[in-house]
Amino acid sequence: MSEDYKTGLFSVTLQGLYPLDRKPHSYPQIKIIDTFLCRQHKILFKDLHIKRVVDSFRYFECPLDLETLQKLYDEFENDIEVVPDGDLKIRVEFSLSPNFEFKTDVVTMDQLDVPFELVPAKVGEQKAGLGIGNFKTTARVYWDQNQNLIKKSNGQDVLGINEYGKVTETSRFNLFFQTGDQMFTPTLQSGCLDGVFRRHCLNQGYVEFENKKYPLREKDFTLTEIKGLTVWVGNSVRGLLHANLFV
Repeated sequence: MSEDYKTGLFSVTLQGLYPLDRKPHSYPQIKIIDTFLCRQHKILFKDLHIKRVVDSFRYFECPLDLETLQKLYDEFENDIEVVPDGDLKIRVEFSLSPNFEFKTDVVTMDQLDVPFELVPAKVGEQKAGLGIGNFKTTARVYWDQNQNLIKKSNGQDVLGINEYGKVTETSRFNLFFQTGDQMFTPTLQSGCLDGVFRRHCLNQGYVEFENKKYPLREKDFTLTEIKGLTVWVGNSVRGLLHANLFV
């Protein structure tokens, strides 16, 4: 891929693949985000990442076809092949402007402490229901309002709580709760992100770790209810990590 992929004008990098005559929309300041892991020159969960981006564009009434995104992500993989071996985290930010610009950041993986310490949010309430919260975007006011909790408590991430008192996700991960051999994850109606790792696990019907498969179902819990459960966090970059509640 040419250096244009760093600044990412579709009209330059993918000329002819996508029409540039889209009408302006109601979300000029919001950008769609996709973050994925590249291992051995391949994007993990590539098809699910592409589908989520397409679904996001459709939600914002800016249809983008699968073939276009497939070609773009193929270009990402081709360009990444010149990077030294190792896991790379790649963040792509798509503009919803008529030109559909995008930009990328490529970073090496940092280490996270496990168990991952979660601090319940205390400022505001996350909006429940299906909507913009199910998509990964730059609309992160709720998380920004609660970031100081991490510094004050020595936690690592914020645990979201919606207007009905149900836990939703963290600012970086989907949530998974274990009781015995059964795993649960919050419903999209809770307001959580439809994360790629979450979608992958629900599609296959289980979460797998330590060479064992745990059946997975959707279910919403309050903060009080999860105190008696084993808590996990997961995304397509990190996989599944054990977590603790820092209350």
